[in-house]
Amino acid sequence: MTTWITDPNQQINGRNWNPHYSDPYWNNAHTIFLLPGYKPAGRYEMVDGLEYVYSDRLRQWYKSEEHDKAWEGAKELHPLCTAAFIQEYMRRLMSNPAIELVHILAGVNVSNGFSYHVYGYKVSGGDKS
Repeated sequence: MTTWITDPNQQINGRNWNPHYSDPYWNNAHTIFLLPGYKPAGRYEMVDGLEYVYSDRLRQWYKSEEHDKAWEGAKELHPLCTAAFIQEYMRRLMSNPAIELVHILAGVNVSNGFSYHVYGYKVSGGDKS
């Protein structure tokens, strides 16, 4: 049984934040952060009712300058490797302050060896724009 971080301000350790391709545990994504009151279920550890986005998709969908500006802005408010940082980054990047980050999964792409994150979030008031 894996345990995960529940405090958005707690730093997630390096092994979980950037899993290594040589550890077969990470061949599938696993929960590394989850707000209290939620429960992942099923093979893919998803939480019902959340929207999910891969970290690399955010870099693809937005211009490099937008990504960099959001990343740097989030760094001014929160330490790296925290859910609070990722939430602020997503809010800035997606221009939506109502985003609430609930869930982070991490894994390794077995075809190229690079680690990735999957962010599960909801939007207050139902506005998903």
